Amino acid sequence: MRRLALVLALVLTPGPAVATQLALFAGSVPRLLPREEFERREVLAYVREVARRLTEDQRYPGEALRRGEQGTVGIDLLMGPDGRVRAVRLLRSSGHSELDQAAVARAYAMQGLPIPPAMLRGREFHIDVPVTFRID
Repeated sequence: MRRLALVLALVLTPGPAVATQLALFAGSVPRLLPREEFERREVLAYVREVARRLTEDQRYPGEALRRGEQGTVGIDLLMGPDGRVRAVRLLRSSGHSELDQAAVARAYAMQGLPIPPAMLRGREFHIDVPVTFRID
């Protein structure tokens, strides 16, 4: 216990060298988030990555493109305990069946998804994702 008290006294003793070291140390200490906020951010980052992967290689259905069809499809992904897509459900139609079918098919075809955050691993969970088809 005495050594700890001596070390603390040495570190906390004011002086130019110690003040500089404390300033450097203070700048390198990460600001810790409360557990709930950390988990929330982790889940949001995971959901964003799944949505990005869903739309990154999105193909516009040929006939829908020729007809000028556009819209947003809302889909619900049922993720398995291993982080793979187990089921896809249409939540909101784009108003065009070909776009709806393309979004659902793409969701089933997704490969190499990131590992879910610790709080989601080992259980099923749902992710609602909008898939937008837009002709620019």
